[in-house]
Amino acid sequence: MKILALDTATSCGVVGLALDGQPVAELSLISNETHSARLLPTIEWLLRIVGWKMEEIDGFGVTLGPGSFTGLRVGISTIKGFAWALDRPVAGLNSLEILASQYREKKATIVPMLDARKERVYGGGFR
Repeated sequence: MKILALDTATSCGVVGLALDGQPVAELSLISNETHSARLLPTIEWLLRIVGWKMEEIDGFGVTLGPGSFTGLRVGISTIKGFAWALDRPVAGLNSLEILASQYREKKATIVPMLDARKERVYGGGFR
């Protein structure tokens, strides 16, 4: 199963591709450009690099936050458009759970945080 997933919750956008649950390619980009300006060219470039066509994608993932409201809207609407056009399923993903998941083998409480600006953070505790 080929999956295309996006994270536009923060200023660092991420586009990832996975095959049967294993990562194939990922591009993280910190840029002064907005997600709306760089997202589609980034997706197109990454698909071309791995030799996939959009029509081959079996499903989509997208972060639902917490994060930048505008960034989330761009990512969610992009994925919804792809999913609707191709009649494919979408999975919504929690940004903080994704950060914590890389430590799922640890026997500790994991507290990931994202910059919420104005001297605030988004955070959550996961065990």
